[in-house]
Amino acid sequence: MDSLKFNQQQITSKSTFTKKLKGKMIIFLVIALLLSLSSCSSDDNENDIQDTFLGNYIGGYNEDPNSTELSFLNFKMNFNTDGTLHVTDTGGNEADGNWTQIDNEITSVYSYNNGESFFTVKTDLTFIDNVTYLIGYWSSGEMLSDPATGYLKLTLEE
Repeated sequence: MDSLKFNQQQITSKSTFTKKLKGKMIIFLVIALLLSLSSCSSDDNENDIQDTFLGNYIGGYNEDPNSTELSFLNFKMNFNTDGTLHVTDTGGNEADGNWTQIDNEITSVYSYNNGESFFTVKTDLTFIDNVTYLIGYWSSGEMLSDPATGYLKLTLEE
């Protein structure tokens, strides 16, 4: 009879061990699932930013980087999927160039007159009340000067 009790104790301790192991495995699986879902959502956000960013923007700029008041309106930038852009300034002059994106920072370099005069625009991609903005600074030349020549704010056309 003692050997039978010993076997029942052995069975009971094995059963308890198995239940604990199953509980730990379930907790591990839930944590792994939550981590994989959270990493997917950040990838989706990056794609959403890219998809939302592309298109036609309109707005204005000034020649004072310390002011947010826009002096020149009807400035347009069209960002294409292939990294090129087309600009129409307030006087109707047109320019072409390229853009790059690092996180929410967009850097654009474009030129008028077949490369005779270059301009650089460095903006942050910003979302305010479901509206997409490019807000930043511009200067003449192929790099943003320090200090910049002026402030720029554009809105994605819907």
